[in-house]
Amino acid sequence: MYRISLSGLILFSAVTLLAVDAPWKNKPISQWNEADAKQVLINSPWVKRVTPALMPQQNEALRRQSGQMGGGTGVGLEAFKLPTFFGGGSEGKEQVRPGALTLRWESALPVRSAELKAGGPAAPAVGEGSFAIAVYGLPSASVDGNVKLISQNLRRLAGIKFTGKKELKPSHVDIIQDSDGVVLIYVFPRSAEISTEDILEFNAQIGRYYVAQPFATREMQFQGKLEL
Repeated sequence: MYRISLSGLILFSAVTLLAVDAPWKNKPISQWNEADAKQVLINSPWVKRVTPALMPQQNEALRRQSGQMGGGTGVGLEAFKLPTFFGGGSEGKEQVRPGALTLRWESALPVRSAELKAGGPAAPAVGEGSFAIAVYGLPSASVDGNVKLISQNLRRLAGIKFTGKKELKPSHVDIIQDSDGVVLIYVFPRSAEISTEDILEFNAQIGRYYVAQPFATREMQFQGKLEL
């Protein structure tokens, strides 16, 4: 597995302070309006903006370990191509630093409810017994290769870290492609005990790009209940 130190690579999103009197906080979901719903999807504890870090180019040995053999289209770290989103650079050329991605705790009740009330695209499906984190902001041209193999490599190179606990790995990663872009849905089993004292750090490698973002569970409560 291709590993590098997190030091110097983790680029956390800028912290956006939530207004104490945000209207949606003090209303039952049934009373939310469209503005409340959009606020939840833009500025709430379940939604973060993060700028990925560009990882070093792999040498041939590491390319082989990750599933890319010789010259052809890779199925490992290089198979997920982001030419439009990351400035149009092709392999061997300089690539500019990408813009921000949106990470959304997709399975949380406030998020699911806000997606319905906001009137946008249908929310990605999340089965019972699982929770999911979605990555938004990838262009429609991102995926180039075998989707099943790309999904397997995305799953292998992602997880949620807990302080003093074993890292939680996703059971699978769904890739949703349409004309508006690509959405990655990282699905995790609800097997770990999570309290309101935990800091959950979602980390993922997407092609040559790395993201890491903490979520504070003490903030991820709605009307007295932890929502994940």
